[in-house]
Amino acid sequence: MFRHPANIVFLLICLGFLGKEFSRVHSLGSHFNHADGFSEDHSKEGAENFFKLGFAYSGGLQVWPRFDQDTNVPILKEKRIYTHYYPGPDYVIAMTFAVFGISDFTFQWTRLIPLFLIFFSIVAFILTMQNTYFDQWPWFKSAFAPLLFWPPAMRWWSISLHGHGYVTAIFFTLCAITWYSSYRSPSKSDSIFLFVLAFLLGIVSNYMLLTFAFVVCAAPLVSGLLIGTKDSGMNGVKLSFVVGLGLVAAFFLHLAQIAWVVDSWAVAWDSQLRIAGIRAVVERSEPITRIMLIGRYSEYCAQFWWIGSLPLVVLGLFICSLQKVGAYSQMRIYRVLGLLVAFLSSYAWVMALKNHSIDHPHVNPRIFIVLHMAFLVLCAQLAYERILDGRRN
Repeated sequence: MFRHPANIVFLLICLGFLGKEFSRVHSLGSHFNHADGFSEDHSKEGAENFFKLGFAYSGGLQVWPRFDQDTNVPILKEKRIYTHYYPGPDYVIAMTFAVFGISDFTFQWTRLIPLFLIFFSIVAFILTMQNTYFDQWPWFKSAFAPLLFWPPAMRWWSISLHGHGYVTAIFFTLCAITWYSSYRSPSKSDSIFLFVLAFLLGIVSNYMLLTFAFVVCAAPLVSGLLIGTKDSGMNGVKLSFVVGLGLVAAFFLHLAQIAWVVDSWAVAWDSQLRIAGIRAVVERSEPITRIMLIGRYSEYCAQFWWIGSLPLVVLGLFICSLQKVGAYSQMRIYRVLGLLVAFLSSYAWVMALKNHSIDHPHVNPRIFIVLHMAFLVLCAQLAYERILDGRRN
């Protein structure tokens, strides 16, 4: 493994990321003062309430003293159940509390779970690309890794216990699965395993952070299109479809939890649709159009991923135009489609949940991770093709 200096550099980059994030966990204490600390405390409180009130009290849904102001169902108001929130992060915290006891110390070091999940998923994604498409460029992983590990969005969110870290890990895992299955032609049993895994990841993703739903669903499709062949594109379509089924299954599983509490599927369904409608259209802060949100979120994106979403798309299209014609022409078309799907899936939540997007500019730009990934892959592909051309000449 260490015969090539590129492997040593890659190892040092990985250790540097882990060391820096480990120091953050150590220095943070039990309270997350950066960005979405309020929501993380919210998850902690929800986990503690599972022990105080019992899991069956709320059907596994979160009980929050400030409850869900949008619901019009008396029992949900009475029990203070927060129904529009998927409590996956609370479950993780509750499990560590069950094993190590309820304490600030346990809560603090639970951050290692999302940290290591993100780390291993990114490493798996990079090594999968290294051993498939970029197999003749040993320095690829060393050049690519810092661009995924070190953006501002990764510095604090990698150790967030509110769900951001978990869905980021799921996103990169799905990308790795797509690259692997597109190149390795897995057996029928392996293919079934990968599809089942994609379905389960879709369920877990929704329970960890609903905001990432569109991005997680699009991850395989974007990856398949970026590879640049018809077969890889179809593989991405199939995996995205299965992930989408998982996301839908998570919705109905969550709906079943609500129905169990209110003893009515119809009331649960009506409650969720009503809340979704309120959060989609009701203005709670400054009035702003969706067109204006596109520009604003491009600026927000730059604070998370170094460059705005609109410049990313323009530069990405320019990089695609530099692709060689002839043998690469069809590949270029697929890559352009991959970039556009990444752009559309990044903005899907912003456009669909306008009110939520206005109120959450401090967290929502994380969903542009798919556009960031697509842009970096396009840059790496162009560089790799130039390297191969240089060797041939």
